[in-house]
Amino acid sequence: MSQERFRQITMNTENPVIQKWYETTKEKYGHHVQGGRLARFAKAVVKNRAFLYFNELYLRRRSTIDGNGNHGPTPVQPTQKEKIELVFEAARTGCCETVPFASEIKDIVNLADEEGITALHVAVENGHYEDVEFLLKTGANIKPDKQGLTPLHIAASSAEPNPKIATALVEWLRKNDEERRVNEMESTRGNTALHFAAENEHISREFIQALYALDPSIENNNGRTAFHLAAENDSPDVIVSMLELFTPAIKRWEMKQMEKNSEPTLLEICARKGNKEAVVLLIKYGAKKSENVKIFFYLIDESVKNPTKTDKLIGVYRTLTHHCVLWDWLTKKSDKQTKEHCPPRRGTEPDKYKAEQRSIMMKLLTESNEDYGNRNVLEHAIEKGDRVFLNEILNTLDVFRMTDYVSKEEMSDQSHSDQSKDVKYDVTYDITNFLNSPRRCRFTFFQTIRRKLTGKDNKVGPTKAPRRPYLDLIIRNRHRWENTDIFQTEPFLTITQPMCRFVQLIHFVMAVIQLVYIISFSILFTPSYCLLKRQLNLDQSAQYNSSAIPPEPSAVIVSQFFALLNFLWLPWPTAVCLGTIIIRFPHRKWGQRAYGFLSSRLVFAPLLWAWYFTTFIRRELYLSLTSAVYLFGWLDALSFVISALESASIFSFLLLEIVVKDIAASFGIVFFFLLVSFSSAIHLLRESALLGESGYFDTMYNMFASALTTGSFMSETAQKSTDVTARYRLIQAMFAIYLCCATIILLNILITMMNNRYEEVRKKAQNVWRFRNVHSWLQLSLCFGVTQKILQFYWKFATHRFWKKVANTTHDEVIIAEKDNNEVLLHMVYTTDHDDGVDPKVNAANRDNDNKPSLVSVEEFDPSSQMP
Repeated sequence: MSQERFRQITMNTENPVIQKWYETTKEKYGHHVQGGRLARFAKAVVKNRAFLYFNELYLRRRSTIDGNGNHGPTPVQPTQKEKIELVFEAARTGCCETVPFASEIKDIVNLADEEGITALHVAVENGHYEDVEFLLKTGANIKPDKQGLTPLHIAASSAEPNPKIATALVEWLRKNDEERRVNEMESTRGNTALHFAAENEHISREFIQALYALDPSIENNNGRTAFHLAAENDSPDVIVSMLELFTPAIKRWEMKQMEKNSEPTLLEICARKGNKEAVVLLIKYGAKKSENVKIFFYLIDESVKNPTKTDKLIGVYRTLTHHCVLWDWLTKKSDKQTKEHCPPRRGTEPDKYKAEQRSIMMKLLTESNEDYGNRNVLEHAIEKGDRVFLNEILNTLDVFRMTDYVSKEEMSDQSHSDQSKDVKYDVTYDITNFLNSPRRCRFTFFQTIRRKLTGKDNKVGPTKAPRRPYLDLIIRNRHRWENTDIFQTEPFLTITQPMCRFVQLIHFVMAVIQLVYIISFSILFTPSYCLLKRQLNLDQSAQYNSSAIPPEPSAVIVSQFFALLNFLWLPWPTAVCLGTIIIRFPHRKWGQRAYGFLSSRLVFAPLLWAWYFTTFIRRELYLSLTSAVYLFGWLDALSFVISALESASIFSFLLLEIVVKDIAASFGIVFFFLLVSFSSAIHLLRESALLGESGYFDTMYNMFASALTTGSFMSETAQKSTDVTARYRLIQAMFAIYLCCATIILLNILITMMNNRYEEVRKKAQNVWRFRNVHSWLQLSLCFGVTQKILQFYWKFATHRFWKKVANTTHDEVIIAEKDNNEVLLHMVYTTDHDDGVDPKVNAANRDNDNKPSLVSVEEFDPSSQMP
């Protein structure tokens, strides 16, 4: 064929040769017509010289076979680039097998462009399984491009991974061991196709299963295996699928191979992700349990950082607790490399299993870690303010909570009587370090003296700093815990209830003392019936008028004995003031301290000292100072009454919270500008203001009183005004608008705001009240021995059948006992009325049934058979 003839064919889109090929292909490959694939390929090859060249060779060959070899000259041979474009276009459109000369192009299927990409790369990238299969049969090789990516890498990183393509490629690799080695060892940055699949969040279990021939223990240039990348994948099923498919028994790998260069470990990555299924499998395969395990610290850190993941992280914690015996046994077996007896089984040896589980978990949870400031897991949860995790840890069965919630007898009774809603709870907690600690010493001075006298160091264990009781640590982190309900959950509820009651009793006694004190003061110094009326000269007339009002100040005529007797009153308010400063303010922020110094307990003592000095030293009675003493003295008594009564304390907190946050912060600002604007406008129109008879603040005060529906602003203005013209009518209109805005609109909005926040603030008030009482108790208590005896005495009194209603408790029995190994146990028996049979005080421990641990226990498999 001449070049002129070739140009005519290529310029004619209706070329009969191409038309004949197109019609024949439509009949032979009908499924290629769907979606317009064949039409797109035909349109692309019309102008491709390589297609016509190979088509002409194909026709010559067929004619020769048929016995008819009459053909023109051979067409001009296309360039290599045109050949590559032809086969790439066929792979791109999915029409490789429709090319009539396919069997003749074995020499071009492995041609690569300048990037090293072959037709097989293109077919895989476009997801054409038929073309991949066809190209492999035709003679295509699986080889990497210049970036080290093989077609299998492309398949693994696809947005729609096709397991059939992966199977075809892997099967080819199995038959060509040398190419398999190239695929695994010379990939981009050391990543195998399995690495790419592990990172792909769209990957399926079937696709991973298709890569069964690859080695999962191969590390990339960063020393990470495909398991590590899968563990970091946002899809939790990827790592689970890989661990289930590439088991040590099949692939002959060990956990120490996977984690020799990795930091963090696979177990830590999966734990942070909240992937409890993967955690179970890793434990089963022998994941290392380090001496100072950090995984529980990681769970708490991640929970604080991402609260939305807390439920998943709780599930991981429960899984670790459930499998800790197996975990510990596999670790010891791996370390010693000797035959060890299997651990106790949960089903056949329940008591031994519980004891072993508790021993392991208590060590993991209470052992200090140097990387976290020598804190243990519970202390770390308290420092971070993670209420959910702390409550979960304390209510973990067979660890801190040593017995189940509902007694077996009660459960059997409930099954026979569906009408009863009473549920009986029988719970035992380990509270050894809740109130006391062997490393605790509150006063460094006494600690130093004791060390010098006894010659013993007070330090215990590896921790240098003294460890504080958990309650004390919560108080010291009050900014994280004061507004939570941690003291409303067990075991804190039962522990802190006596503390709150005793602090209430102390406040009640102080309220009685203060009331007696201020009432006596009032009888002695309040005119006109006071007993010292003549000595204080309250009857004398003013020097400059004839009224009966005493002058300011008036002379005091009292004996030295009476002055000395009054001096005995001063230690009481002084002690209250100093005690308030010592107990309440050491751990508060400066802003809270400054606000606290305005309280009545702190102001009353200085005022009384000033009054005593002026009255009995200078012998001058100032009525203004005496009035301030009365005011803060009675407010001081009120503060003690509020502290002694829970309901009054909650009401006081509600008042403060709503007044400060709702009224002052929002309503107060709007109302202030409304008051100033209308007061300024109306004051300018008042006749009394124009005549100089009333000032601006007089107008503002009357306007403010009118908003509270008191006073008679308009009637007074009308009486004093002789002008009934338009100016007075304007005052009336503006005053009416002001009342509508202030009383009807703003006050109703304020009432709505307070109603919506009442329940929220009330719960917060209960928490703060209990927290403050516990804080006061801990500041007053000096040693645990006294504390334990007081708690025992209270519960013995409160659970007595004659005093239960007085103590207002649902507990039937509370025992706080110390065992021989210095453990302190809290045993509680109580009945609660709850519809669903779940104690609302401890519901956080069982709040989410979806987060139950994945139960892969030692009874379900032989642990020794799982080790490679």
